[in-house]
Amino acid sequence: MRPREELGDKLYESEVKSAINGRPFIPLDKLDALLVEDAIKSELSAAGVRGSSSAPLLEYISKHARKIFAILVMIEETRIIEDMAVSGLRDADLPLGVDRDEKPGGIVRSYNHASDSLNLETKWLVF
Repeated sequence: MRPREELGDKLYESEVKSAINGRPFIPLDKLDALLVEDAIKSELSAAGVRGSSSAPLLEYISKHARKIFAILVMIEETRIIEDMAVSGLRDADLPLGVDRDEKPGGIVRSYNHASDSLNLETKWLVF
């Protein structure tokens, strides 16, 4: 039997450099091609996620958290996707930043869209 090809490796191999700032990113079409239901289930199962085949978790990832899931896979923290789902964090809430004015250690917040400022109405306690 052939060993499972790691989704994280495939994601890293799909990175291209931005012509604007030289930073790597994964084009959305490649993300869509890699994050199919079987690959998501396999990654969740390999990470030991309890609800790896649950319809609500798969729907959350597929419809609302594809980028978040890919990031977690790449940093080898896939197992916390359930906590992200419970908190309601979605791709639409990206990008995130740390509000260092909050003590102790800061609070993770979403950025206001088209702005360099953090949205003080958001507070992602999952972090």
